[in-house]
Amino acid sequence: CQQQPVPPLSTISHVFLECPVAAAAWQWMRGVWQRVQPGAILPIADSRVILLDDNRVWAPAADKSSMWTLMRLLLLESLYDAAVIRHHQQQQQPLLQQQQQQQQQQQEQQQHGGGIG
Repeated sequence: CQQQPVPPLSTISHVFLECPVAAAAWQWMRGVWQRVQPGAILPIADSRVILLDDNRVWAPAADKSSMWTLMRLLLLESLYDAAVIRHHQQQQQPLLQQQQQQQQQQQEQQQHGGGIG
């Protein structure tokens, strides 16, 4: 998610549906699915379909069911992985900034210390 900062405990619906990155990924999936099953309209905003795979709301053609399950789960896993990576990056950011400040202070001390004679 490009939201700054990402909430520490993002909701499931945000990570998998509402985040702009997730929404774009599902738009892409809708386009891919149109090529797999022409005429099928994948309801990408419905959490019952995306998260729960509720066949009462929407189901792929019987011969495409396994492909749908695989594609849906792979995209959900990718979105989860991206959220975890982003969370870890945010946690490390203050540490990296602190290290950079310390390095800068050391460089400044060396420059000022080297001029005193």
